[in-house]
Amino acid sequence: MRKLMRFVVFVIALVLAYKGAMWAMDEFRLFQSSDRNGKQEVLDVDKECWMEADTQQCWCRHRQTGERLSLPYEECVARVRGG
Repeated sequence: MRKLMRFVVFVIALVLAYKGAMWAMDEFRLFQSSDRNGKQEVLDVDKECWMEADTQQCWCRHRQTGERLSLPYEECVARVRGG
């Protein structure tokens, strides 16, 4: 009887591990497909840009998340200058 209970617990643990692995693989695939399709577009009002006076480097980031945005240099400079 004890061996049967151990076997049942082992099978339940194995099924839970399998379900966890399948869930993780689905989440990973979902993340990869969303990353491949590009990130969600950032609204213009959420783009915050500034320029360093001495090096003339232009930086942009998302206002809420702080994530660095990769904008073309000309667009970044235009945002800094207000145009």
